[in-house]
Amino acid sequence: MNSGNQSGAIAVRPFRERDAERAARLFRDTVFRVNRADYGTAQLRAWAAGADDVNAWVARFRAHRAFAAEKDGVFLGFGDIAEDGYLDRLFVHAEHQREGVGTALLEALERAVSAKTLRTEASLTARPFFLARGWHVMREQRAFCRGAQFVNFLMEKERT
Repeated sequence: MNSGNQSGAIAVRPFRERDAERAARLFRDTVFRVNRADYGTAQLRAWAAGADDVNAWVARFRAHRAFAAEKDGVFLGFGDIAEDGYLDRLFVHAEHQREGVGTALLEALERAVSAKTLRTEASLTARPFFLARGWHVMREQRAFCRGAQFVNFLMEKERT
């Protein structure tokens, strides 16, 4: 993890409960701004509603290894992974895509657990990101969230 001492460097640090509100806002904004190229309005609304209960989010973060990324005091993204290797969430601010934030978070998440197999359910939007980092599509899925149907991908990464 980057110590964050250099100005302009991405700092990845443990997620703190006080990050939950910022993470929820970032999540909603990212879903509507970044994922709109791959999903319709009803799907985006259903997906973004997942952050409405911040207390539930805090509970999930507590149950997982979770990290936040910042640069010069700006909250750039977050992610969390369960001990069994299930990567639950990885989101980067819409204005900071393709700056290495997602990669820095993913590397921290992968190091945080000892599971031999890592798994996630990646959106259409996120699939290329994971493919470029050594993950493989196991299968395309139809997922349902708050009445909306989504295409996503069960993806895995085997570690040696």
